[in-house]
Amino acid sequence: MSAEESHEYQELFVRQLEKYRLQKGVSQRDMSLSLGQSEGFISKLTNPKAHNLPRMINFFYICDYFHIHPRDFFDEKIEHPSRIRSLVKDLSELDETQLEHIAAIVHGLIANDSKEQRQK
Repeated sequence: MSAEESHEYQELFVRQLEKYRLQKGVSQRDMSLSLGQSEGFISKLTNPKAHNLPRMINFFYICDYFHIHPRDFFDEKIEHPSRIRSLVKDLSELDETQLEHIAAIVHGLIANDSKEQRQK
């Protein structure tokens, strides 16, 4: 892996970490302490000059803290992965007819949003 690729992964990690931290509404200090780390743990990870990535076990703790599966952490298209995972779990309890109704609602919402975007 080149230094440039490594830097891109670092930037992606920091963007996602900060996105989820801000969504949760916690400070870097509080998050660090909640993870059982020193006060500056998250600050060190997000320092652009330091180029730090967490150890794998700490990455798993971070994902657990946000209730995010590690595979979803880096997907920038997913805004709220814990909500989506919870919805998918709930959807698995529905029968075929109920799923068809939910699918129709989702498609309607998407179509309505697309229509509103075109009108702007």
